[in-house]
Amino acid sequence: AVVGVRSGRVGQRVQLDRDQARRLPSSLAAYVVRALRGRSIAGLYVTGGDMTHALAEALGAVGIEVTEEVLPLAVRGHLLGGDRDGLPVVTKGGLVGDRRAAVVCLQRLGAVRTATVARQQNTPTGGGSDERGAER
Repeated sequence: AVVGVRSGRVGQRVQLDRDQARRLPSSLAAYVVRALRGRSIAGLYVTGGDMTHALAEALGAVGIEVTEEVLPLAVRGHLLGGDRDGLPVVTKGGLVGDRRAAVVCLQRLGAVRTATVARQQNTPTGGGSDERGAER
């Protein structure tokens, strides 16, 4: 399942003053953190550098370890630190990519989860690997 958070109606321009625009990423991040509480998720797809920073901070992460470029200005990696340490993440610049960029990023995020599950299932001792693929 994919859950999206939108800050306005499709096609509707929302006029924000400077202070509202400054607070929007942290407000959306707080909403996402509340929505994730008590839920197990396979990964995050985030657009916009300000939103990525706000969400990582709200989750208590100190950063994202980048493992590959998915598209120009879109990367895959995993969270470093916080309650969701090791969680796969794909993030892209907010205004980059064509109409298929989000689909490509989500597919790549799905590939991360598929690969992780496959590694865990193929480990005879059941030790498997963590979300980053590191052996336990």
